[in-house]
Amino acid sequence: MNFRFTLLLALVIIAGALLVGSTERTTAAEPSKFDSIDAGYWHTCGVTVADGAMCWGNNNDGQIGDGTFDGVDCSDAQNPDLKCRLTPVSVVGLVGEVSSISAGYEHTCAVVDGGAKCWGDNEFGQLGDGQMCGANDKCPIAVDVTGLTSGVLAIGAADGWSLAEGDKAYHSCALVSLVPSGTQVQCWGQNDRSQLGYDCGSPICTTPAVVQGLETDVVDMISVGYKHSCARLLGPTEGKYSIKCWGANSQNQIDQAVGDHLTAVGLYVDLDGDTIPDPVSDLDIVSFSAGGYAALGQTCVATTEAGATAAACTGGNQLDVGAAALTSGVVAISTAGPHACALMDDDGVKCWGSPLFGELGDDMGCYPLACGLPVDVCATHASKPCDQPGEHLTGAATIATGTYTSCALTSDGLSRCWGNNKRGQLGDGTVVSPGRTTPVGSDTDRDGCMDAQEAGSNPGAGGQRDPTSFWDFGDQWTLNGPVFVRDKSIVSGDVGAVIARFGTARGTPPTEEEALGEALTPPVSTGGYHASADVGAQIGPNPWDRAPADGNIVLADILAVNAQFGHTCA
Repeated sequence: MNFRFTLLLALVIIAGALLVGSTERTTAAEPSKFDSIDAGYWHTCGVTVADGAMCWGNNNDGQIGDGTFDGVDCSDAQNPDLKCRLTPVSVVGLVGEVSSISAGYEHTCAVVDGGAKCWGDNEFGQLGDGQMCGANDKCPIAVDVTGLTSGVLAIGAADGWSLAEGDKAYHSCALVSLVPSGTQVQCWGQNDRSQLGYDCGSPICTTPAVVQGLETDVVDMISVGYKHSCARLLGPTEGKYSIKCWGANSQNQIDQAVGDHLTAVGLYVDLDGDTIPDPVSDLDIVSFSAGGYAALGQTCVATTEAGATAAACTGGNQLDVGAAALTSGVVAISTAGPHACALMDDDGVKCWGSPLFGELGDDMGCYPLACGLPVDVCATHASKPCDQPGEHLTGAATIATGTYTSCALTSDGLSRCWGNNKRGQLGDGTVVSPGRTTPVGSDTDRDGCMDAQEAGSNPGAGGQRDPTSFWDFGDQWTLNGPVFVRDKSIVSGDVGAVIARFGTARGTPPTEEEALGEALTPPVSTGGYHASADVGAQIGPNPWDRAPADGNIVLADILAVNAQFGHTCA
């Protein structure tokens, strides 16, 4: 089936000229598909089905791994001189088969032909090479982790943020297979909260060493959190597992003891809802995740009992109540920053926690309050909550969470991400502040069409629709919270859609040339243009009233536009 979609050719203009045109794509490039995906703080990465690696988002520390610190300017007032890759690009220097990848705060690690490689920021030794690479401890090309050139089964790069400059996530861990048998976990980087699981005699350990407390355990899975990490190990009973964790414990994200844990100890989580933490030991553990940010940390698990797989969380960010509401149907769980998400057995995704940047994917239905209970991730902008047939995301096969970002892979390997997009970490070719409140797809071939569109799946992917019916405009933001511009009918010739900021002028209205630019023929006003609210903004010294529209836009009303033009995407 062919769909008619749009290419966004112009961003918001305010008192400037808008140059326009249209593009018709004659051949469809094959989109990149992924076997796995991981979301970091300001960047995202995936392992492709061709066993390569691609990353997108902020590249100031070389965390994209394309051999540069370059990209599109994505600066803001608080963070000047930032460069970002807005769509997936290939990681260079990875000779061999990439089996897993992990996006951290400002660095990335991967397993390549059984060896550990890392790239990006190395200020705290988190690349594990002894801080030997790069000017200013920044390495845009992957380096070998010292002593881990073979036998690596899994790897994790810590993700998390804090206002304190040295209090961000700067460590990494790897699960290593031993010869002739057995496993061990090794960690490296910053060790200010015992997150490495050993004492190297310094707050920074630039090469790997073995985590204490796991010496006699057989570990099959690890999760690297903000300031603590966890491992799943074989339990006493065949087919059962236990979890041990180490590092920060200030929020009881590990157990009820006072103080951090330098040695791996058993995890305690309230599994039965009686408010008393239970040992996570010798259970059917299908999934677990360590996360946190800003001095807060949490650990979440999904366990099966009597045929029902339920979720449970412990620690900061008050995620325990939401997790307890998921008493069955949980396939996987992931937590980072102030939120958590669960993959459900209907191939949908539910999230809960903070909605600050749209990372819950529910079209900001809970804002400004936290979503204490899980909400469905929407397929696109919909009624709130998006609990009607066809409104919530389906077809998800795996999930991942970053500090303020969430992602899912579809069963056919296409990425769908939502949340913070200030650095292009959603991969759809845009920078949207603060973020996308519903999932968008990546645009790996950078032709203006989301990968999901080119694969012929969800026609709402990327916020683009059939121009003969309805369009999805996306969200706008104000200091007082989000306002929403909803689906509208569009019938005005070449101009497929217009997002207009309008209202009653308190000063002198802009001229036609100021509002739209002399190069653009104004669109025909129709009753189809209507917004439920609008954005606080101004042209020059003249502030404008942001009152709801009456459904008709005239030239004197228009403050800024997003022009979209016809473009064949499938």
